[in-house]
Amino acid sequence: VGCRADGIVGISFFSKKMVEINYSNHFIRISDQSKAIDLDDFQGIPFKLAGNRIFIPLKIALSKDLHVDGDFLLDLGSPYAISLTSKTAAKLNLATILGKPVMQIKNRQGGAGGVSEKVDFRANAVMMGTCSLENVVTDYSLDKSGALASDKYKGLIGNEFLRRFDVVIDFPNKVFYFRPGKEYSLPFVSNRLGFRYIDRSDILQDWIINGVYNPSEAQSAGLQTGDRITSLNGKPVAGLTLYQVNSLLDNSSSISLAVNRKGKI
Repeated sequence: VGCRADGIVGISFFSKKMVEINYSNHFIRISDQSKAIDLDDFQGIPFKLAGNRIFIPLKIALSKDLHVDGDFLLDLGSPYAISLTSKTAAKLNLATILGKPVMQIKNRQGGAGGVSEKVDFRANAVMMGTCSLENVVTDYSLDKSGALASDKYKGLIGNEFLRRFDVVIDFPNKVFYFRPGKEYSLPFVSNRLGFRYIDRSDILQDWIINGVYNPSEAQSAGLQTGDRITSLNGKPVAGLTLYQVNSLLDNSSSISLAVNRKGKI
């Protein structure tokens, strides 16, 4: 996340607490069991805890006739909704069943594992407990190593899915509580830029492109991994907030980029 964060807090920090993540009102609250959180309107499902990793059961209807059920790793560092591991994709033969990729991207920096490659598609529905969200932007990994190449779980649950809920993680009792939040009914939106970037305007005044989708308008225009975007529609990216970027994308059919490639604009 570049300059968006000063560091990472791991799950071991919370391991004996109850942790409320309120996506609706943007706060996190950590409590002892003696200071009980009101859970009357929450739904609870047991989770597995292994090596400080949380695994939540999900049911996913990938298409009309194709389903996957099992444990998914809770990844609070992921900006995506649902990511299937390469092992899950191979067992289901997704490359053949889903056909030619709608969008495929190779990220130069894909988390702790380094380079990562994935294919985007839409799942018919994702079910967590009795809650079901439809037309979910999902991806399957092509990685041969790292977290998304494991055969110990089906995939990852990221913040694009979780932000539609408010959640409470009860570590002592290993129960994952959730309720629909303010964004529960929002449609899932696929990547609109055609590329992924890391905001390094803190030290470079730029966004660094770490992956370009194939196919995409960005690829057709010649954008490359490693390019540094200096301005968006004539405005320096160093002065743009995430809200401003999203607002611009919501109201524009095209964008103009100034790109620094090896010292040349």
